[in-house]
Amino acid sequence: MTLGRGGITIVSQALRISPNTIRRGIAEIMDGQESVISTANTRIRKSGGGRKSKKA
Repeated sequence: MTLGRGGITIVSQALRISPNTIRRGIAEIMDGQESVISTANTRIRKSGGGRKSKKA
């Protein structure tokens, strides 16, 4: 946001991601919404998923 005009283009080319992704992230920050990753008690998947641990 501090890069000003053309900043989204510069960042998207440097990180090789879509400018729309950057715009959505900026909008999320401006709205004050918390990211799904940053919330501590919410899970994306059910517990117990993934590979089972090996028992010796």
